[in-house]
Amino acid sequence: MEQKYYKVKAKCGHVGNGKYIIVDFPVIAQSAKEAAEISKNIPRVKHHLKGAVVEVIQISYQDFYSLRIKNNSNSYLLCHNKREQKEMCPDLSSKIMKLNPEVEKKELCKTYKIKKQKEICEYLPKHLYDEIYEEEIEEQVYEDIDYSYSYDAI
Repeated sequence: MEQKYYKVKAKCGHVGNGKYIIVDFPVIAQSAKEAAEISKNIPRVKHHLKGAVVEVIQISYQDFYSLRIKNNSNSYLLCHNKREQKEMCPDLSSKIMKLNPEVEKKELCKTYKIKKQKEICEYLPKHLYDEIYEEEIEEQVYEDIDYSYSYDAI
């Protein structure tokens, strides 16, 4: 299948809690959907957000190459820590945007809770985990069951 060139606009982090900046990334993929998935694995992209990818546009090879050169000289993408970022990117504060607190913070909380529960499962023996979270597990099971059917047919 033919490889196509895409410009993916993605939300990137490491600029403060609940904040992001939008960066254009050049991606080679077979489809726009694949390009979006590839861009979620690029460092600095907020991969845990549903809306991490803002836009995917198919571009020519010349545009792809010029975007790649532009990103290679982007000081935000070149820095390795907060100190370097402050020194190399003094104009970054004008590009910073806040996350939508109602929607995206909920996604962050859900992701964090799921991650912590998985970590607990890994380190606790199974019998201890079951005793501690027995009530939560029962509630989750009963919420998934549909009780709307009738017994008249039996």
